Amino acid sequence: MLDQFRAQKLEWNRANNQIYDRVETSSGDSNGRTLFVQISNGGTVEDLTGATLSLAWNKKTEQGLESFEEVDAKKGQYRLFYPTGMLVNHGVLQASLVLVDVTGRIESKPFDIIVHKGTVDDEAVESDNKFTALTTALVKVSQVQAEFDSLYAEKSLMMDTLHDDKKADMEVLETDYSNRANTLESTYAPRLTEAESEIDMARGGASTLGERLNEEKAEVTAQLAETTSELLNISNRAIMQHKAVSVAHRGLNGLAPENTVPAFELACQYGFWGLETDVRQTSDGHFALYHDATLDTITTGTGTVEDSTLEYIRSLSFKSGGRYENYPNLKIATLEEYLTIAVKYDMHCVIEVTSLYGGALDRVLDIVYSFGMQYKSIMLGAPYTINYIRDKDKQIAVGLVTWGVVTEDNLDFCASIKPCMMGVAGSANFLTKEYVELAHSKGVAINTYIINNYAHYLEQIEWGVDIVTTDYILGGSAL
Repeated sequence: MLDQFRAQKLEWNRANNQIYDRVETSSGDSNGRTLFVQISNGGTVEDLTGATLSLAWNKKTEQGLESFEEVDAKKGQYRLFYPTGMLVNHGVLQASLVLVDVTGRIESKPFDIIVHKGTVDDEAVESDNKFTALTTALVKVSQVQAEFDSLYAEKSLMMDTLHDDKKADMEVLETDYSNRANTLESTYAPRLTEAESEIDMARGGASTLGERLNEEKAEVTAQLAETTSELLNISNRAIMQHKAVSVAHRGLNGLAPENTVPAFELACQYGFWGLETDVRQTSDGHFALYHDATLDTITTGTGTVEDSTLEYIRSLSFKSGGRYENYPNLKIATLEEYLTIAVKYDMHCVIEVTSLYGGALDRVLDIVYSFGMQYKSIMLGAPYTINYIRDKDKQIAVGLVTWGVVTEDNLDFCASIKPCMMGVAGSANFLTKEYVELAHSKGVAINTYIINNYAHYLEQIEWGVDIVTTDYILGGSAL
């Protein structure tokens, strides 16, 4: 599978952000698929317990993010076993190391990994890919099971802390929750057992999993999607008041230009809860994802989305944005492409439609409905926008967009059209714990944006903010 990589062991000096080669592999080396990394700071070895190290690589349109395993975190030592997905991309791959610890995120200077073409057993590659996909699916099943258990704990906590005037509503929710949970519990165990038996068969020495593995992988994937959907439906109805989640602002726009397919897919791969985007209507009635008022700010075009056809917009390239030079032919995404990714990765959608009115809003809702995403989406806008949407659909979640304004009148408005959340821009400057508590007392969730300062993020989590929209902070750490 592998002829030769350029370096088998690297040292990364964080003080000057330099990468040093230590050992060269030889052709046919059995250890050629392993990369060892030693991290130091000016020659001093640091204790990196609790940190994570990843390898970001790309070659033209192919890209990946691979996680290192710890050899000795206290000495800053990590190891990566190159996956098959890298080995089939022969030639020069551009790569960098990404370290995330309590201080934030740091990325090394780029370096090259050279993959030489060798003898490749296509059948073995196919079996390896299928086996990896199946084991990945089982890991996700375990994660869903953990979320399932967490929901039980959250339900108990909510029952203990809700005021008396909320308990009647919670009793209805509890009954529905229990019925769904019992159904899932009665069917979940045999599904997992069947999937695990296939893993045991593969480990028993089968040379290829063949058509049987392909069928079983598809069945497990479908069952996983069904189980995850049921659990998330229950989680949504709990109004997200007790566990903050992270939403990727216009996708992971530090690694790819904002509001594009790779930016959204990278956010999904990093594990964000949701994807935020901005929808504008083209002159010929299509919906493109673009934030700025004019096209010339980040693309090679001129004018506005509203005055341009979709064909013209899709002919443009990006001239700025996260690593835009790696995407020479990247196009502005459409609403349909965005929803396709959300369905594929089972993500939540946070869709700002402030610039749309009347019939355009109707068509956006029709598209969201056609993807079955209406109850995993939050539609953001001004008072007119969300009032119009609420008249059309009494259950879809909406969010009021505000810019530097936090008033009780805004909360009362949101409470009158629930489910509705209060979106607070620039919240790090004026949002208070008392305002968050007031919102929750009225049954209104709080969404803050754009929060890129780690200290502000932790402060808002402590206050009980429900959704944090950010460019790169996820789950208590900066990417």
